[in-house]
Amino acid sequence: MKTLRLLILYPFSLLLSIILIIRHKLYDWGIFKSCSFQIPTIVIGNLAIGGAGKSPMTEFLIRSLENNFKIAVLSRGYGRKTKGFRYVQTSDSSELCGDEPLQFKNKFPHTTIAVSENRCHGIEQIKGEHDLIILDDAYQHRALQPKIKILLFEYSSLLQPIRLFPTGRFRDLFSQTSCADFIIVTKSPSIKDPIDKEKIEKKLRGVNQQARVFYASIKYHQLLNPKGIPFDAALENYHVLAISGIANPKPFVADLKSKAANLTSITFPDHHNFTIKDIQNIRKTYHSIQEENKIIVTTEKDFQRLPKDIMAELPVYFLPISTDIEGSDNFLALLNKAIKK
Repeated sequence: MKTLRLLILYPFSLLLSIILIIRHKLYDWGIFKSCSFQIPTIVIGNLAIGGAGKSPMTEFLIRSLENNFKIAVLSRGYGRKTKGFRYVQTSDSSELCGDEPLQFKNKFPHTTIAVSENRCHGIEQIKGEHDLIILDDAYQHRALQPKIKILLFEYSSLLQPIRLFPTGRFRDLFSQTSCADFIIVTKSPSIKDPIDKEKIEKKLRGVNQQARVFYASIKYHQLLNPKGIPFDAALENYHVLAISGIANPKPFVADLKSKAANLTSITFPDHHNFTIKDIQNIRKTYHSIQEENKIIVTTEKDFQRLPKDIMAELPVYFLPISTDIEGSDNFLALLNKAIKK
């Protein structure tokens, strides 16, 4: 059945491959133009569909570099209902700026966060007041020539066949790995199988000999309510209703499942804007849970999109995460050197 499915979908993957090859060649030959800037720019991105940990990586860079540089973060603002360039304010809604930029602004209120679907125009707007610009999810944005490219891969994705959508999860050619200055293998296990690690590095070195490769894992933090107050009870005594609208909810759900007494999960598409019907379903599901000890837990990104009335009415918490890079001091030393080069 799987082989038949691959055979049926293969022509579509082949067509996407041809389109991508032509697109990249048009940029390589200078037919499609790219912009570049004197101000150092760092792009973060991935080649696969789904969450490779771009948001935690962006936050890691802000946290690590904000004392040395006047940073601005520029995002496209996926899921927003506005167009054009916009500075993000803590008072904004996700519909105005997108959930990820709003999350960045709420966590780093003194850092400039802006959105623009035209990255070159966005950089023009903010470059005069800053000395470093970080672009979230812009690795594939060939219209910009950045100074530094950071490419993320999920650990598990590199142990599977590399196939373009729809036969696989990749949205761009694996050969574009050759453009990366740093490669971060995210969601890595704390103890890595030596054979798996060798397979991963052989696959990466087959297309990029120069990039520095680092491994990173997800670090889960204490649950917080809308006021930032930690959940201090034992989760093992609670039934958790998990709400997620992210590209890959499996690690989020698995973490909660390992800690909670019972778990009910409701999932939505990535960047999903919650409707009245969705909220009614969440309320209904919560009230149908028989246990007295019960809470709702959502991701930090989904928390930006949930209506305030449900958070006032029900016990809603979000699960903050961060990225933990092995050899982070070495990574940051190399990154700082590359920025100042």
